[in-house]
Amino acid sequence: MGLKPAVARGLVATGRDGRTLKLRLPAPEVAAAVGTVDRDTAQAWLAGRYLAANVAGTAASFAVWAGLPRGQARAALAAASDARVRIGGVEHAVCRQVGDADHGPAQVRLVPAFDPFTLAVADKAGWTGAGATGRIFRTGGWVSALVLHAGVPVGVWELSRHRRRRVVAELFDRLDRAATAQLAAECARVEDHIAAGT
Repeated sequence: MGLKPAVARGLVATGRDGRTLKLRLPAPEVAAAVGTVDRDTAQAWLAGRYLAANVAGTAASFAVWAGLPRGQARAALAAASDARVRIGGVEHAVCRQVGDADHGPAQVRLVPAFDPFTLAVADKAGWTGAGATGRIFRTGGWVSALVLHAGVPVGVWELSRHRRRRVVAELFDRLDRAATAQLAAECARVEDHIAAGT
């Protein structure tokens, strides 16, 4: 954890107030060098970092991610965001600088089972849509390999058991022609990589 070196050097002191961990700057010269900000400013900054990493988020998912009470998370997210989008019927906050950036055409990508991109999702229903959640986050703790289009799950995939391993994709809905061509190219890329390693 990044706090440990600072505590070891005496730059930050830790203590407890009941079950809450408290941090303080023990030396006046350290406090002067670091500076301080009020809680709302700090939480808005944290919400901005969250949106930069996740593109969109709800107060519920940000509260879980940041360990904040829901009301504080909602206020911080409102301060950091400047636009709203609906994803799967749920309203999400976004940062316009992120949302308006030109990243080129949406890409289709295959990610493996238990990929960190998938495991990091806190608001599963908001990301996948309620109908697909059970097909991605399955019984027994299994996390499926995903077909992503523009970072959103559009299907699951697995490798066939044939001697020449093939990608078998099960899509949640039809893709347009361009995305279908991208999926075929991505499947071929993964199959060639697997064949080269066997």
